[in-house]
This record gives sequence, structure tokens and C-alpha cells, in this order.
Amino acid sequence: MKERSPEATGTPLPEARGHSYTGPNQGHGQPVTRPGTERFERRGLHSREPLSRTEGLLIAMFVTLSAAILGAGALGYTSLSGQLLDLQRQIGGVQVEVGKLSERVGHLEERVGHLEERMIRVEERMIRVEERMIRVEERLTDIESVLKIHHGPAAGP
Repeated sequence: MKERSPEATGTPLPEARGHSYTGPNQGHGQPVTRPGTERFERRGLHSREPLSRTEGLLIAMFVTLSAAILGAGALGYTSLSGQLLDLQRQIGGVQVEVGKLSERVGHLEERVGHLEERMIRVEERMIRVEERMIRVEERLTDIESVLKIHHGPAAGP
């Protein structure tokens, strides 16, 4: 930053009254700093100075925390992938069982179809038997009529 001299601004400086905060050769031409910041200003990006104990502990805590988070993530991923594999195996087993059940249902449907065919055949036979019985009844009625006409009414109750 450029410092302006009183001659450049055109405004004269007030005369010094009392005593100065700094001595005559103390702090002239140096940047103003807060106390305790000199240590950080001396240490640059490529500094080879050893870290203080607090800085070392902070870095160790950061590294440990980062490693713990990564470890927990890896453990969670491994656990979830194992559970997903188990679920896939179980689903595969269920699919096999469903396939077997569908085969059984297919066989049962086939058997029911055969039973329906047999029932239809039996029903057709029963209809034929019923028709024959009707014819037999008609013949018996005819025979009874002939007997009544030729021999009279039947004896007994």
C-alpha cells in the first residue's frame, strides 16, 4: 500500500504533543501487526518449521476422523452389499418355488380338465339310460293296458 506524505495531500500534520506511542526508531517502515501473529507470518506455504503440539493434535484428529468416516462407509457398503446378495439368493429361491407351484397348478388344471371330460361322458350315458328307462316304462304301460283289456283288472289290492 502506498503511503501519502503530507506534502502530497496538501494537509499539514498537527504538531506532536505529549509523547509518541513508539520510540524514534521503533516500528517505522514495518507493517502493523497484532501481537502473536508473527509466528504465522513467518511460516509460509513451504516452511520447514515443525508444527506445534496443538497443530499436530488437530491434524491427527482430522486424519483419524477422516479414516473413521471412510472405514464406516466401507463397512456400511460391505454390509449392505452382503445383505443385497442374500436378498437376491432368497428371491431366486422364491422364484424356483413359484415355478414349481405353477407346474403343480398346471398339472392340477390338466387333471380337472380330464375329470370334466369324464363327467360329461357319464352325464351323456345317464341321459341315454334315462331315455331307455322311459322306453321301458312306456312298454310296461302298453303291456299292462293289453293285460287289462284281455284278462280284466288285476286281482288283489
